Amino acid sequence: MLKSRVLWSQVVLVSVLACSDAAPPPPPASVDALAALTLPPSVVGGVVTPAPSFEVRSENGRALRAPVAVAVTSGGGTLANAPTRSLRGPTEIGQWTLGTTAGVQTLTVTVDSLPPLVFSVVAQPAAAASLTKVANPDLRAPDNSVVPTDIEVRLLDAFGNGVPSATINWAVTAGGGSVAATTSTTNSDGIAAAPDWTLGAVGSGAQQLVASFGAFSQQFSAVIQAAAASITVEQAAPASQPVGTALVTAPTFAVRDAEGNILNGIPVTISVTAGDGVLADAPAVTLPGPTPIGAWTLDTLVGTNTVTVSVAGVPSAIFTTQGITGVIERLAIVEGEGQRALAGDA
Repeated sequence: MLKSRVLWSQVVLVSVLACSDAAPPPPPASVDALAALTLPPSVVGGVVTPAPSFEVRSENGRALRAPVAVAVTSGGGTLANAPTRSLRGPTEIGQWTLGTTAGVQTLTVTVDSLPPLVFSVVAQPAAAASLTKVANPDLRAPDNSVVPTDIEVRLLDAFGNGVPSATINWAVTAGGGSVAATTSTTNSDGIAAAPDWTLGAVGSGAQQLVASFGAFSQQFSAVIQAAAASITVEQAAPASQPVGTALVTAPTFAVRDAEGNILNGIPVTISVTAGDGVLADAPAVTLPGPTPIGAWTLDTLVGTNTVTVSVAGVPSAIFTTQGITGVIERLAIVEGEGQRALAGDA
């Protein structure tokens, strides 16, 4: 009799436990990161370590097993061994390999309709792999003067990302000139500008400047220009223009040597010399090609307007246009308003 009671108690206990296991689990109430959502910076193309982890929790804070979706959502990276269900405790996101483009990259964990959990990391450029010219400009200047054209190089990693905060070395390797400093630093895009490069004297031969970073280098060559001999008008001002208006296209000029070569970086003075117009953005030095005089707005009165371009030691160039009446906008009484007279009288 006692044996049958014990067996009956075990059956009841098993039944109770079976009913308990069959009860539905509580619904997910939150998905929480177990560390900061913003991860330490990492190198492009590398694996994020340690792998971030999360927990899915019920309303009372207990960890749950629940379906999850884990995916890379920006940056172009890849994810291996991503879980499809959370554990009853910390759950790692899998192996996250960053994309090859520097910048912020993200990975998102989604559980049902709960707010998604977004992990982010700043992918930094890899080690420098090349040094390139930003442009290949025509570098010209008078002897013993600073080259006016921008000289820039860019330091890149193997994936084409600019390497920031790197020190680029600059040295004059031919021509006897000098640079204002021997180093410059790359910006956030990996670009570094050369310090002012002063060319050597006439007869000092080829003028060369080299930028270098470790085993990588780039060479720039410049030409010493002859003395200025003339100023030529490349594009004249219009013969006439309505008063008070701005020229649609700026007139241009060039400073040339005795052989007719256009000279770059020659100091010029450009000013309004007739009429009461306004000249904005006038250049202080010439360009390698035709140089615009700036934005010229004519005087508001009818008459002659001129702009003069001057260079030391050569005759000036003068641009002339006539300010003419524009579109008629109103008719004004000059005199005769308000008179009285008897009918039939003038």
